[in-house]
Amino acid sequence: FSVTNYNYQYQLNQYELLIENAVNPGLLPEVRNYKIRFKNAKMSQVVARSGNTNLSGKSYLDKNDLVIEISNVSSSNSLSITVQLDEGIENSTERVINDDIKGILEDLEIETVLKEKIDAILFGELPIKKKRIAIRKLKRDKLEPKFIKMFINLLEYIETV
Repeated sequence: FSVTNYNYQYQLNQYELLIENAVNPGLLPEVRNYKIRFKNAKMSQVVARSGNTNLSGKSYLDKNDLVIEISNVSSSNSLSITVQLDEGIENSTERVINDDIKGILEDLEIETVLKEKIDAILFGELPIKKKRIAIRKLKRDKLEPKFIKMFINLLEYIETV
């Protein structure tokens, strides 16, 4: 087996990720490719280094995440990624919760039409009380009771945050 250590350090306008192959690096391929996702981050200046060498890579935004792709990194060296933030991480609680709810909704095995209705209710402008009523009415559209209960609970949680 082999062990890869990840060390992440966050400072106000900068964060660093250090990846080191600690145990039995000889078991790894000669080079590795990395795709790293920083949740709820804006496009920033990225510096990647392997040993004493600067590496080029690709960085881009995917929805609300900063994604960094670096290829052909020697497995015998550590990889250090420093991200210098211009405006800091967007970590509003509401945005993170909404992203999580959207992810849950996408993964559920229910009809797309129902997913669209639920999305419109959850993220619409109605007060929470009316959202609860609208979710319950989806029983007419054959939304299973377990999902109705789950979304009612999510609405109650959102109300407390």
